[in-house]
Amino acid sequence: MPKRLRSYPIYLAPKIIGVMKPNGLSEVFDEKDEEYLNPNAIDDKIKIYERQVKEWFLNRASRLLRGEDNGFIILMISVSYVEGVQQYINGQPSNGNSGAVFKQGLDRIFLLM
Repeated sequence: MPKRLRSYPIYLAPKIIGVMKPNGLSEVFDEKDEEYLNPNAIDDKIKIYERQVKEWFLNRASRLLRGEDNGFIILMISVSYVEGVQQYINGQPSNGNSGAVFKQGLDRIFLLM
């Protein structure tokens, strides 16, 4: 599930920083593209999520594939990716049901093939 904004700046994704202002409004800035994002707008939510997935998971796993003895960490990245995507599809966190949510993700992937 997405990171929640706090009263202090936090990186929501690489080069995307956000903060919850005292007035309750959020401010999110994409340092890479030098633009403000609206975390409530679907297009900006997708941009934030895509940056999270690509930079924190897929690109790192791809780099690890070039090395030796990285199979287990690549497997762990893959497993967390499947569960994370399923959480987004479900619209809620796993909340102690990681196994069930992961299985839903695997069913979705392999039943669609």
